[in-house]
Amino acid sequence: DSEKNRFHLHRYSGSSDHSVSMINLRQEESSTDEIGKVPRSPSLEDQEIMQDEDMAVDETCTPWADLVDKSVMKDLSPMEIKRQEAIHELVHTERTHLKKLKTLYYVFYIPLQSSKHLTAAKVEGLFPHLLKIIEIHRYVLRGMRERYNQCQMHEETRGRLTSIGDIMLGLFDSQLGEELIEACSEFVSNQTSSLEFIKATRSKSKDFDRLIQRCEAKPICSRLQIGALMSTVMSRLTKYPLLLEKLLKYTDENDPDHVFVENALDASKEALIEVNEQVAVSENQQFLKEIQRKLDTSPLEKAALQLQETKNFSLIADGRELVYDGHLSWRIVKNRTTSMAVDCRDCMK
Repeated sequence: DSEKNRFHLHRYSGSSDHSVSMINLRQEESSTDEIGKVPRSPSLEDQEIMQDEDMAVDETCTPWADLVDKSVMKDLSPMEIKRQEAIHELVHTERTHLKKLKTLYYVFYIPLQSSKHLTAAKVEGLFPHLLKIIEIHRYVLRGMRERYNQCQMHEETRGRLTSIGDIMLGLFDSQLGEELIEACSEFVSNQTSSLEFIKATRSKSKDFDRLIQRCEAKPICSRLQIGALMSTVMSRLTKYPLLLEKLLKYTDENDPDHVFVENALDASKEALIEVNEQVAVSENQQFLKEIQRKLDTSPLEKAALQLQETKNFSLIADGRELVYDGHLSWRIVKNRTTSMAVDCRDCMK
């Protein structure tokens, strides 16, 4: 049963036809039940990792014009060539993003799952929804490759991707988009606490520290540390509007793809706003919990008379939210002040 449920991230295949080489994905469909499953496999060897063609992508984006036959370009307008370059950049960066996500999975997630240092549940908590995020980006890249293959069936569109806006719109404005927003929001919200936990555990355990050092030293990490790899989840969301704006700039208004690219751009901005809002709410609650942890209520507990509202005082009760925070100084005399911490009910709701 464990082998049946195993999440086979390392078994991909793909085409190597010029520009489609940036969209190497396996043809087989994966069931919804597979998404987000915690792998039960042992650590994968470096050689096996490198068999995954998605891991072989070069970080440098070779210009589209250098990848296609010159005969493909001779009948294209300068604007269409720039549009193809924009599409190529969008697809290439999507694949390099997938590579970084898989690096996080192969190099850190699996070894930590297999180690004696942390429980499987704790590792999942450090990288919440990582497998779902990977699966979503695999799905998008598969759609791009299928579209490219369709274009290669016609001589007039050979070597090009004639439309991509509907695929990008589907990434944000659909159930897939809702899942992406939910998964990325939780991943990013936990990133700071996850890195703090890893740092604290490294300082307490030499074995754990050596494990992380070995992981980060692997060539496949390209000198990126675990924090840098984790940050790509959010940075990718911030890049979508920029990439789509560039694509829209070079897409003629009469092109059927124009409306899809335009709507995808709007949807990507809305998705980014929603993720930022959810992350802000989560960070707000984490900040309140930290204040609560450091709060000294002993003077209240020792007081002979206590107001009812000071008993079992909690900043995080009743879904409270911190609205304002900052430094407060009380001027005792002209040139003398003292710092204060005040619970202002007008600052919380």
